[in-house]
Parts: sequence; C-alpha cells; structure tokens
Amino acid sequence: MSEISYGDIITNALKKDAFSKRSLPMIGLSILGALIITSVWFFFLEYLIENFRVITMSPQIMLLELLPWGLLIFLLIIILSVLELFVEGIIIKQVGEDAIGKQVSLMDALDFTKGKILSLVGATLLIVFVSFFFGLVSIVPYVGSVLNFIVSILIALAVFVTYPYIILGENGAIDSISASIHHFMENKSQVFIVWLLSTVVSLIAILIFAVPFVIAIILFVSQTIGLSPPDLLFPPDILSHVRASMPIFLIPILILAVGGALITVFQYGVMARYYAEAILENNT
Repeated sequence: MSEISYGDIITNALKKDAFSKRSLPMIGLSILGALIITSVWFFFLEYLIENFRVITMSPQIMLLELLPWGLLIFLLIIILSVLELFVEGIIIKQVGEDAIGKQVSLMDALDFTKGKILSLVGATLLIVFVSFFFGLVSIVPYVGSVLNFIVSILIALAVFVTYPYIILGENGAIDSISASIHHFMENKSQVFIVWLLSTVVSLIAILIFAVPFVIAIILFVSQTIGLSPPDLLFPPDILSHVRASMPIFLIPILILAVGGALITVFQYGVMARYYAEAILENNT
C-alpha cells in the first residue's frame, strides 16, 4: 500500500479545484438546472390552480393531465444528469493531469471527455442498478434501514475511483467498475479514509450553504401559520400561497445550487487526486 497524503488531497481539492475557475462550468450548469426546475415547478403550480377542478374530476383524468408534467421533469433530470456527468469528466481530466504535473486546457478536456460520455453514462446506470438491487435489503424487518445504509456505504467505497479509471485510465464502464472494486479490496482502509474525509467536508459545506434555504422555509411556515383558516380550506388557495411564496425561495435555491456545484467539484477533485497519487504514480 502506497503512502497517501490525505491532507494534501483534501486541501488541494478545495483550493485548486472547488474554489477556483475550474468549478465555474459546474456552477453555471447547477444554476441553469435550478432555474429550469424552479420555472417548471412555477408553471406547474399555475396549471394546477387554473385546472384544479378538471384535474380532480377522476383518477383517470388526473393521470392523463399530470403525466406530461411528470415526463417533462423526468426528461429534464436525465438531460441535466448527463450534462453533469460530462462536466464531471472534464473536471477529472483536468484535476488528474494537474495532480501529476501536467496541464490540460478546458477545450482539450472537453474534447477528450466527448469520447468518454457513453462510458460515464453506462457506469452510472450500472451503479444505480446495483444500488437499487442491493437496496432491497431495506425491506428486511427491523434492521432493513441499517443494512441499506451499510450497503450504500460499501457500494460508494467499491466504486470510488470508477470515473477516474474511465477518464484517466481510459477504460470502459465495466472494466472501470471492476478495477475500482479490485482497488478497494486491496486498499480498504486507504479508500475509506479518503471517502470519509471527503464526505465530512461535503456535509459541513452543504449545511453552511443550506442555511438561507432553511431560513426561507421558516419564513414560509410563519406566513402559512399567519393565514386565516378559510384561506387554507381549499387546495387552490394553498397552491396559490405556495406560488406566491416562491420568490422567497429563489435566492436560497441558487445559493444551494452554487454550494452543490462546489461540493461536486470538490468530491470529484478528491477522487481524481487520490487516483493520481494512489494508482497513476504507482504505475509509472
């Protein structure tokens, strides 16, 4: 097992990756995604308010009316997720090369990642499928939630360097997952320490960025409590109240989106720098 500079990995992932120009594409994508989803939610509320009586006439009508909105949101999530994978691939390429003393421009990293997007998507789908399959342990009586939590952590550890293997090791999806699992089995404590440090820092950061959103929720609840009972008797009135309160949430949502982007860049920076130090340097 090679000696790993855990402090340097975390520090550099924060200073050189998360809080640098390298994070700007992810921040832009996160803000765009937040604005799109918020806009769709606003128009969905408008639609519900205007057509509430028609929609609630029967379960069949409700399904037909709401299905297009569900498909739209699902499609947007898929598109944004693929774009996020693309940006993550760019980040890993730049960070990984930087960690071993090479410089890769944004355009070169972008051009390189285009050829890897199918492998990134394929690996993600496989990981999601495996996580869902093993997540079925949650149905076990009494201890299901605990088992699911443990299994989720083990899967996260096992696939920790899957994406760096795809981008920096230039492997396919299945080979990268296999190589990541093999690396974890041989370096359990090493991978766990890096993952734990990354997770703790990410949780602290997300709590900080979530403060404005929590304040917005408190303001919303206080406004709702201040409404007179007749205003809350009818669902359209409740929906109108939610719609009118959306401006309160806009800035906090954008702050949370920026925080999420910085944390994502940090996490993939940690993965790439760990891969460069623990795997690339050992192979050269």
